[in-house]
Amino acid sequence: MVMGISRLTGSIGQKSLISGVRSLTTAPSQPSKKPEKTHFGDLSDEDRIFTNLYGKHDYRLKGALKRGDWYKTKEIILKGQDWILKEISTSGLRGRGGAGFPSGMKWGFMKKPFDGRPKYLVVNADEGEPGTCKDREIMRHDPHKLIEGCLIAGVAMGARAAYIYIRGEFYNEACILQEAIHEAYKAGYIGKNCLGTGYNFDIFVHRGMGAYICGEETALIESIEGKQGKPRLKPPFPADIGVFGCPTTVTNVETVAVAPTICRRGGEWFASFGRERNRGTKLFCISGHVNNPCTVEEEMSIPLKDLIEKHCGGVIGGWNNLLAIIPGGSSVPLMPKEVCDNVLMDFDALVAAQSGLGTAAVIVMNKQSDIVKCIARLSLFYKHESCGQCTPCREGCDWLNKIMWRFMHGKAHKSEIDAVWELTKQIEGHTICALGDAAAWPVQGLIRHFRPELERRMAEYADKKASSEGSKVAAVGSILIKKRFINELYNFSLGILFLTVSEDSFIKMGLEIKPEENGIRCYASPEVWSPITCQFKLLFSDFIVEELNSDGVVSLWPLEGIDEPKEEDTTIKDNKDECKEICEVDTSNIPKGITNEDLDEILKLNNSETVSIDIQGLEKDERTAIHNFIKTLPKKSLSSTTKDGSIIVSISNQKDRKRFFWPEDVPNYCHFTLSKENKDTSYAVREIATRCGLNVKLFSFSGNKDRRGVTSQKVAVYRVKIEKLMKCSKSLKNIRLHNFEYKENSLGLGDNCGNRFQIILRDVGNNITLDDVKKRCEGVNKYGFLNYFGHQRFGTLGINTAEVGRLILKKNYQEAINQILSSKKDMSRETFQEALLSYASDNDAKKAFDMIKGNGKKHSLEGNLLKALIDKNGNCHNALFSMPRETISLYIHAFQSFIFNEVISQRIEEYGPVLLDGDIDENAIPLPSSEMDMPNNKTKEIIENMLKKYEITCDDFKSLSKHVMISKISRKIFKKLEDPICCDLIKYNDERCILQRELINGPDIIDGDKYTAIKLIFSLEAGGYATMLLREILRFNVDKESQKSMNKIN
Repeated sequence: MVMGISRLTGSIGQKSLISGVRSLTTAPSQPSKKPEKTHFGDLSDEDRIFTNLYGKHDYRLKGALKRGDWYKTKEIILKGQDWILKEISTSGLRGRGGAGFPSGMKWGFMKKPFDGRPKYLVVNADEGEPGTCKDREIMRHDPHKLIEGCLIAGVAMGARAAYIYIRGEFYNEACILQEAIHEAYKAGYIGKNCLGTGYNFDIFVHRGMGAYICGEETALIESIEGKQGKPRLKPPFPADIGVFGCPTTVTNVETVAVAPTICRRGGEWFASFGRERNRGTKLFCISGHVNNPCTVEEEMSIPLKDLIEKHCGGVIGGWNNLLAIIPGGSSVPLMPKEVCDNVLMDFDALVAAQSGLGTAAVIVMNKQSDIVKCIARLSLFYKHESCGQCTPCREGCDWLNKIMWRFMHGKAHKSEIDAVWELTKQIEGHTICALGDAAAWPVQGLIRHFRPELERRMAEYADKKASSEGSKVAAVGSILIKKRFINELYNFSLGILFLTVSEDSFIKMGLEIKPEENGIRCYASPEVWSPITCQFKLLFSDFIVEELNSDGVVSLWPLEGIDEPKEEDTTIKDNKDECKEICEVDTSNIPKGITNEDLDEILKLNNSETVSIDIQGLEKDERTAIHNFIKTLPKKSLSSTTKDGSIIVSISNQKDRKRFFWPEDVPNYCHFTLSKENKDTSYAVREIATRCGLNVKLFSFSGNKDRRGVTSQKVAVYRVKIEKLMKCSKSLKNIRLHNFEYKENSLGLGDNCGNRFQIILRDVGNNITLDDVKKRCEGVNKYGFLNYFGHQRFGTLGINTAEVGRLILKKNYQEAINQILSSKKDMSRETFQEALLSYASDNDAKKAFDMIKGNGKKHSLEGNLLKALIDKNGNCHNALFSMPRETISLYIHAFQSFIFNEVISQRIEEYGPVLLDGDIDENAIPLPSSEMDMPNNKTKEIIENMLKKYEITCDDFKSLSKHVMISKISRKIFKKLEDPICCDLIKYNDERCILQRELINGPDIIDGDKYTAIKLIFSLEAGGYATMLLREILRFNVDKESQKSMNKIN
């Protein structure tokens, strides 16, 4: 593949050079001292480098020798690296693959002191750019030019091997090239002691699989290494870390193939062709509406019109029938006829014409062409070929494709043209590689030069629909877009873009995490109900959640009839005499390295004494066992340290500290009810631990409860007195501890039976009746609801946790970190926002970390991750997996949940809300893992196709088992309620008054008639999402983003 002018074919070490290529500027080359020519073209046959371009002669070694190949090659090699680089620099040769970077400079990047790593030359023969067919002609008819060029370029770079990466479809070319390589080995031209020079050089042919993205140099390197072809972040550049981690230069077939002739005939000879900074000869591929499509070698800077008239027999229908030309492959903007009349075919002239030379693949379109359809077809190509790694490219290419096909039919409004232009600007320059640029530039060229044609189509379509009501709706919609939404076009990483998608509907385009994007699309009930919009969790008191356990409801309130324990009943005495049995040591568990004499001395230790244990010859695990054993001894305040091959045991210097002994007759765990308002569970538990002076790890509970709500749940804490908890609870704000008791067990995830919900849905509209609500509730009671994972599972700050999980599974740790550290839309702290934006711009973790102020450095995921990147010297794998196991698990679980949701939706869409023969447990789908049990029906095929779509295998989960909590789990497709839903309507006047009567101390709510609210009471088993049940009833999403969108419209 050749990605037009947008391809960086070299290991460019300066950032400015990369941005220069992206913005269609060109890098400086060697200045010419000769007077400038004013006429270009008419290249004579004796000056042509590719003398067998059309295959009229023998392509094998014998024919190549007759044409002058391999002539004085030995002398060229013996002149050495510096001489070759000097001639290439003098020639002014610039890369022929698209980027146009000076070859002498690029090859010179490889000239560095030997550090023990081999150097490699990689020749990009992928050539996937539409309209380009030059490199295949070289391999097909002049393969020895390429092989000789590899040898000379290899000497110039100090490389000892070359990989020629050939597109998978080029079967015949690969066979011919391999035959020529065998001939060169047999003749002693390559291999050991090439041509008797003492230089060893090998050439390997690597077959690609036909992916366009593998034409990008780092994606090509990934493919050579046997990985999926996806671009790498730069730096590091291939000249530093390329193939197999070694210095590498990637260059184009034509660039390498001209090197021997330049060295034989001299750099000044090559520089005598073309304009300054645009030297030499060039292969041009002309196709499209010309009388004689061909590939031809001509002088650089030849006028475009002359090139077509002289070598292609002109445009079909004559030059005046020309509409537009794409001059450098599909990646560059097109030019209309008035520009083509006088433009020269070289780098600088085409940049000045707001296009580019690219691969010099000239695509001609006459006036019989549908210019909009042509660009739409290119948009479809780029949408299909995007690797999906970068969000602007993945999402942008998809939407450009959709929009361009609408533009082709005129089904749009003029204001959308400006919106699409802005969209291309948000794609351009915001991706790892330049495929995003390549997709954006053709659309920019169309808008720049053919906007009147787009407007004409839109006007024609509007005229045809003018008599129908649909066109009136479209006009209203377009006005809304122009006035309300176009001004809300944000950068891809920060916001959303609104566009019309048809005459009478809107579609929101962007990167916000919407339920539909998380696979949530279907309903269990066959009933067709209109949406009921509402305000969900307007007040935190609108959402009451009480945990259900084996004893029933964990009530918000202290239970009647149960008195709190009195102090004398629960005081635990600190009397050692009561703990004599505890103080006895079990000698059967003494670890290796401790003798009975050592143990006796330790138990008799006084404050100023120490005991030394010899640990020479012990392994790390054995030494650790000794430390752990000492911690368990019933001796006051023992400590152990390792010093000079011994473990030193002493008594900690803590005055008057009394060791606390827990009596045997008291259960180990204190259980209590935690009732809280507007706080999440983890925060509340940390607050309790801090106030009580306890380690937060002593606490356990069965699951997090929502922050924005009034909730109650059971919490257990290890060996803590009730009095201590009661005392600290008095100082807690919006947190109440009650219903204390001692038990032997702790609590863990899933120990609860479910939750009981009391929910207020405000402002549902006064036209809603109680009968309407009851019918919907009865439908859910009858059919249940689809057991989707709700929006909470996928993040709420614009970062899709499922996508982060997919990237971790694919071992794309850098992009996963980039996603986690990307700017949060709802982040209120400006300095935090600036820090994340800074990291996104330059990946400088230390700089970003220093910008974070206050507790954000220690108490935020982003701050901890940036610190880990600093501590791990930028190693993304080590930094990411230094995060808590629960954090990494969250991302993997989010991806599992996304696949589960998608599988449910596809299954419902294909087969309806019914059970299928072969379902696991008659109603379950496995979450993806390395050990999942597949159902023996069509669901298995859906799961496999879904994993394949996102390029994930079961082995990817297995490889993370050390870092992530992944178990074999199946989840029910349908959730049915054991108890019916209770519902009621509440009328009120004050839009922010408390509507949960249970929370009010004083007079009851005064009824009104201004607003209407729905109150629902229901219970769900553990693992069910209340938001999904509400969605089934309301036919309206109550997730955070939907609420924000509704509030914006209101």
